[in-house]
Amino acid sequence: MIHHLSIAARDPQHVAAVLAEIMGGKAVPFPPNPGSHFALQLDDHGSGVEVYPAGTELRPGGEVRGGFVRKEPRGFGPPISRSALPPAPIQSKPSPSGKAGTALTATEATST
Repeated sequence: MIHHLSIAARDPQHVAAVLAEIMGGKAVPFPPNPGSHFALQLDDHGSGVEVYPAGTELRPGGEVRGGFVRKEPRGFGPPISRSALPPAPIQSKPSPSGKAGTALTATEATST
């Protein structure tokens, strides 16, 4: 289960508020990166989504092991960070009836 991820948005406050509503949680400012907000699920795991202004990049190094750099947004693209798990390939297996196949689970896909 993913408990934390970071994404970029044109309107971080609005996006965090919508995500918090969906998760049944709360949206709050994220002070380490001004203009960012955090959608908290308020569960026992500290689950949440950091929403940064579009164009924000995370950079390793420095006194606190990393920082934020603002650049011009490049349009739509992948999120800043996601799960450390590799994406499972999308494959299908034939059904016993010979009709349309069914999707493989991540375990089945990686073992084929």
